[in-house]
Amino acid sequence: MKKSRVYLNEILSAPKVLPGVFSHKRNPIDIVANGRKIAEATGGEYIFNPKQVSTMKRLVKKNDKTGLHSYVRSLIQKFEKP
Repeated sequence: MKKSRVYLNEILSAPKVLPGVFSHKRNPIDIVANGRKIAEATGGEYIFNPKQVSTMKRLVKKNDKTGLHSYVRSLIQKFEKP
């Protein structure tokens, strides 16, 4: 089994859908910062940066369902751009 690596700075710089199949057993992807593994993910997972999560939390706190839906939809469109 070949492990993949994704570097933390890559994740935080742009919307990211991790490549490959959704399986920690068959497609483990190490998330690396400063040369050290800090987490494991797998294919098909979406990774949000702190600003994106902050925006989602703010919309949830305001109970802004329409705003939250619109924001998440726009993120998905960005994530899925070729």
